Amino acid sequence: MSTTNVDDIYELSPLQQGMLLHTVHDGATDMYLGQHVYIVEGSLDVEAMVRAWRKVFESHPALRTSFHWDGNDKPLQVVHRDVTPPAHQDDWSALSDDEQRERLDAMMAEDRATGFDVAAAPLQRLHLIRLGADRHALAWTHHHLLLDGWSVPIFMNEVMAHYQSLTGGGPLPPPAPPFRDYIAWLQRQDMDAARTFWKEVMDGVTAAPLAGMRPPDPRQGTGGVDRHVVSLPPAVEEGLREAASRHRVTVNTVLHAAWAVVLGRYSGRSDIVFGCVSSGRPAELPGVDRMIGMFVNTLPVRLSVPRDGDLGPWLHELQARYADIRRYEFSPLSDIKKWAGAPGQQLFDSLFVLDNHSFGVQGGDSPDQQLTVRSQTTYDKVSVPMALIVTPAPVSEVQLLLHEDRFEPGFADGILDCLFTTLKAILAADRVEQVVAAAGPVIAPPEAHDPSSLVDARSGPVVPPATPEEEAIAAVYRDILELTEVDVTTSFFDLGGDSFGAVRAVGRIEGASVTLLALNPSVRALATALAAGGLTSEEDELDAEIAELERQLAETDDLAEDLTAFYTTSEEDEREAAASGHGRLEFERTQEILLRHLPPAPAVIADIGGGTGRYALWLADLGYRVVHRDIVPLYVEQLRAAIRPDTDVETAVGDARSLDLADESVAAVLLLGPLYHLPRLADRVQVLREARRIVAPGGTVFASAISRWAARMDGVLRERIYERGPEMLAHIDQVEETGVLPPLARGGYTAYTHRPDELQSEFSSAGLDMTDLVSVEGTAFLLTDLTERMDDPRGHEAILASARAHERVPELLGIGPHLVATGRRP
Repeated sequence: MSTTNVDDIYELSPLQQGMLLHTVHDGATDMYLGQHVYIVEGSLDVEAMVRAWRKVFESHPALRTSFHWDGNDKPLQVVHRDVTPPAHQDDWSALSDDEQRERLDAMMAEDRATGFDVAAAPLQRLHLIRLGADRHALAWTHHHLLLDGWSVPIFMNEVMAHYQSLTGGGPLPPPAPPFRDYIAWLQRQDMDAARTFWKEVMDGVTAAPLAGMRPPDPRQGTGGVDRHVVSLPPAVEEGLREAASRHRVTVNTVLHAAWAVVLGRYSGRSDIVFGCVSSGRPAELPGVDRMIGMFVNTLPVRLSVPRDGDLGPWLHELQARYADIRRYEFSPLSDIKKWAGAPGQQLFDSLFVLDNHSFGVQGGDSPDQQLTVRSQTTYDKVSVPMALIVTPAPVSEVQLLLHEDRFEPGFADGILDCLFTTLKAILAADRVEQVVAAAGPVIAPPEAHDPSSLVDARSGPVVPPATPEEEAIAAVYRDILELTEVDVTTSFFDLGGDSFGAVRAVGRIEGASVTLLALNPSVRALATALAAGGLTSEEDELDAEIAELERQLAETDDLAEDLTAFYTTSEEDEREAAASGHGRLEFERTQEILLRHLPPAPAVIADIGGGTGRYALWLADLGYRVVHRDIVPLYVEQLRAAIRPDTDVETAVGDARSLDLADESVAAVLLLGPLYHLPRLADRVQVLREARRIVAPGGTVFASAISRWAARMDGVLRERIYERGPEMLAHIDQVEETGVLPPLARGGYTAYTHRPDELQSEFSSAGLDMTDLVSVEGTAFLLTDLTERMDDPRGHEAILASARAHERVPELLGIGPHLVATGRRP
């Protein structure tokens, strides 16, 4: 993996960490794969479809991601700049319908068996198959580490929008925020409050085995999945909506109630726990409905089925309980298990999914372009023994997925009959006992299961450490897992460990890595692997590459130190530059641009990266309340010394990428410096997102940027091109190609230069609507005697008027050294 092909690096979500470790530890190569088949009816431009597919792939960082776990304090996901997903084309039009179906199933099975190396992007494949003259199949396989089921229709709708744009010139969807935003949101959540909530909800939870369900065989892995699909009768679906409306609850709540009654009949219990798939998309995260990534989470839903009582109040109670759960839907299931006192164990054997993210589209501007695209088949596995998936209109079906080795013959038919009987009863009943009676008498679960407590994976004879090496590793396991003793033949994960614990453990075991622990999870296996030398040279090479990526990331995080060092030593030069004709022109032009869009005083203005406070003091004199932040402590000290008692300016040291200001707390944000200092796109977009977060809806964000062509213009003006010749020209060519402006002298900082269209893209990625983009100095920047002309009142005004006259001419936007973009938060 080349480190030059890296766009961003950040941590994984807790759910992604769990998936990653299960993939490595359990060899679950196909458990976390998603597969979808879409049938396309109409005249399809195959090449345009492939191009559309790849354009959407390129536009979402989450889809260009690989996953790495060794050589790091925590697993990391690496976003690559240049990745092309494979798109295979086949022609099966000569085959019969039955032969096509057989070949499709075989191809999808083979694709699933092939799996993915999660450390090597891309983690998805496309097969585009011609089935007939105007009929094609799109077969898509991807890893769930990249995206969840709710992301699939977002992806497909964007693919179709790009296809229609390529073939007929239709509009494109606005850029979506990246998945990194969700990771940042996760890191701001209150896990202490979540722990308190889940401990209370899951207090005293016990296992509830089902009649007709066999215990797992620890000697075997998960077997195949039996899929049972039945149509949801229109009368039942309409009745569900009517019942929900009558009781003033959601359809989801009615379905939860029915499933709880069914599980109560099959377990003989009134205290019911089942898993529920939550979208995991926080409503307060801007643009989350357009984002692609792995947001979904599986949460335990604990319900009590009363013996009697009015149906309506019970449904309201269920809905309120689920609303409470949604407040903490960011909680990792592994943590919930620990808080419930059941680490490493199953809290539930069944999963409920309301699948309301189906996809179907018709599009095209002419009869020749008309396409109908519908989802035909989804090939998925589930990690729990039983999953109930309810898909409302237009699909209107119920799927029951069962691990084939865990259930007695006839179980599926029986439990589906019970479900439909219970649903029909809820539609007509007014009392809970009427619904319970309709479901039928309790079916006693097998006595071999102990319903009094969760099965403890740590019970039974304990095999103690036999060598000093085993004892050292066991001591780490005991400490991290809070156990008094450890069986050296039992997996770290079966003992209750999770991804976070694994990272902590390898940090305390010399020579260990997360991969080594995942492949050798017991104390004895890990001790043996370490004695044999640990990882292979190939794996060590991967560790070195990731370490290099982390080093590059750390360099970016040295921004405060670098800028402080530079501006402290160049303080006198900066003062002279500000007093020069070029500095005065930039300041005055920026002032007038700001005044066009600023709200009236005394609004609160945030001056972020505001340096010594030149603009902050000017705004305060105009009557504004100013909040100033800068990453250089010296500048903050200088501004504090300059603030007059009759003005309202508050200043502190702060990084524009992570501000200490409250959401929607200011009327406008000035970013008149931060974008200069951030070569990484992810950092620049993060700055703009932080500005969007703190500005009120409808508020204004200003961002200044260095023009991509400023280096060449400056080279001409200062005659550096003639003094340094080919060396300077090569330097300028590199800047214009990459945008990165390396320091010309020792102790300088690396800057970034923008093309005008880049600013538009970065504003859009941050969820801001750009309303204006102007050149600050324009052609006046090229005057060699600018200082003298600015001192002359007539020349001063003429220069300002000239800059205004051409400030928005597209061909001249980048001719001056600075651009100012103005945006609005929707």
